[in-house]
Amino acid sequence: MFAEHSHLTTQIQAIYEQDSYHDPAYASAHYQAWDEAKAILRRQGFIHPGEFDILLMEYLSLSIDDALNAESPLVRTVAITDSRLGNRRLRSLANTTAREHSLVKLLYTTRCAAEGFGSQPGA
Repeated sequence: MFAEHSHLTTQIQAIYEQDSYHDPAYASAHYQAWDEAKAILRRQGFIHPGEFDILLMEYLSLSIDDALNAESPLVRTVAITDSRLGNRRLRSLANTTAREHSLVKLLYTTRCAAEGFGSQPGA
């Protein structure tokens, strides 16, 4: 993840013609490119290592509904394994998992198998 983030940051800096974060005149542009790269990668499902613990701590304070609808695929994945998610609600998620992150799909299928029913709607 860090390599992808650094590469994307460098590309963004090139677009903005900002190449040195050591130069105080370009420092803010560098950090802006860094944040932009992190946002792009987050939308693609990547999680920066520094955010992993933060997201898990955030999860602990969320209701199961909020966790299932969270922006982060990591939070949604943990929600799939949460005991607060009952079988009826788990089954109702079958139609929404098609457009989910691959990790969410994997844990959904695994949880359905563990509960003794298929992951297909009506199964």
